[in-house]
Amino acid sequence: MTVIFELFGPARLRAGHAEITVPARTLGEALRGLATACPSLSGPVIQDGQLSRHFRLSLNGRSFVSDPDLELNSSDRLLLLSAESGG
Repeated sequence: MTVIFELFGPARLRAGHAEITVPARTLGEALRGLATACPSLSGPVIQDGQLSRHFRLSLNGRSFVSDPDLELNSSDRLLLLSAESGG
């Protein structure tokens, strides 16, 4: 099963990609898969298998998620957004 990360803002700039597909059954597996697929996100975006406090994940654009044990469905989309905003 695979899920798709849609990257926005600083994460997209670091990764050099707008979308990355990774195999995963849980949110934790998805984050580890993203760090493996795109090592430039390790550290500033993904720290110790978890999302940095400066970023948020939206599941299919409906709700924000953070539980690493959250079960995902095939073709779910995880929108990776910066938690900071400008004015």
